[in-house]
Amino acid sequence: MSQNENQQYQPDIASGNDLQFPRVSISYWRFHDTSWRVYQLPNGAKLMSDRQMAQLVSQPKKTVREFIELHNLEMMDVRVENGKVIRVYPLSVAAIYLSTLLRDGNLDRHPLSISRGKWHSLIKALCKKEPGRGSMPNPCFFTGDYRVEIANPLRLQLEANI
Repeated sequence: MSQNENQQYQPDIASGNDLQFPRVSISYWRFHDTSWRVYQLPNGAKLMSDRQMAQLVSQPKKTVREFIELHNLEMMDVRVENGKVIRVYPLSVAAIYLSTLLRDGNLDRHPLSISRGKWHSLIKALCKKEPGRGSMPNPCFFTGDYRVEIANPLRLQLEANI
């Protein structure tokens, strides 16, 4: 998806690609006394759009998107409740973006006047492991609203006669 395209787009339904996008629900990510709206995969992983990250730091979403693309950070296309497909990012990507802004001194001018210590705490909280955060699922495995379950370990015994 190029930078000139809008964040939301409709895939080619006729091609059958409609099934490859996992469905997400609206959820909230809480940090102390503040909460932010995020998207949640069926496995519990929480994700943010570039717009949500931009609102968090009072910057244009184009700036956020350019940073993510420049650094080749993890991204995923998902289908929201209204049927649109949007590009989202794990909370760890938001942490990388925030830590870069903090290091460069760009958060010192934030309208909420949040202290550097609180920004550090927020970044650490974004990096904390949550359910489903161990790995980002391949969207091609999703065909509907089902939960991905962890498989049981498999043990094989090999013969030495090779």
